[in-house]
Amino acid sequence: MTTTGTQLDAWVAQLGTNVGMAATRDPDLVHPPCLYVTTPEVTTVTAGGLIVLDLPVYLVAEFTGKQSLDTVLDALPRVLDACGQGTAALTPLTVGATPYKAFKMTVPVRIDPVTAVAPGKPGTPVAVDWKKIEPGWYSVNILWNPPTTPGSSPITHYRYNWDGNEDSTDGPTNQVHIPRVAAGSTAEAFVYAVNSETPGPHSDTATLQAPPT
Repeated sequence: MTTTGTQLDAWVAQLGTNVGMAATRDPDLVHPPCLYVTTPEVTTVTAGGLIVLDLPVYLVAEFTGKQSLDTVLDALPRVLDACGQGTAALTPLTVGATPYKAFKMTVPVRIDPVTAVAPGKPGTPVAVDWKKIEPGWYSVNILWNPPTTPGSSPITHYRYNWDGNEDSTDGPTNQVHIPRVAAGSTAEAFVYAVNSETPGPHSDTATLQAPPT
């Protein structure tokens, strides 16, 4: 599945190949001398849905001394050429708690629109842990299996329908607690997953029977 993240990862990997130097978007993988690409400074969306990200690209030096800076100065022409830029500014850079010297350039990168793909169908809900809370009433937990695919982005939450009343989970947890169910009553339940673009199809509907009084 092609997403903004996978397109950026591919662009950064190709940049590293073109320059002949390690390149990363992950701050935990900054091991100078290297290229480090951070959060876009500007995002432009055209009328046709094309996305252009202005990416800060840092050529990071290992230390502040002459030898380290000479190493990145030697690499700078290759980096500028690979990025299609003419200038880079020497700037301090802190990654985590570690300070570095780096040459920074801002590179516009085109990202193709991501087609929304719905999550898959979750499993049929089941009722577990019936507990009597007072005479004639129970509480219950409703569980279901996640879908086999989240679609074009991770699942953000689930919508669940219990006996015609719909609500959402707090995050992508595949469990809800129903605090009050009449003894011996029957309820129908189904759920569906939602990612950042769109909801998916709902599960098969389960008919759940509360214990008797």
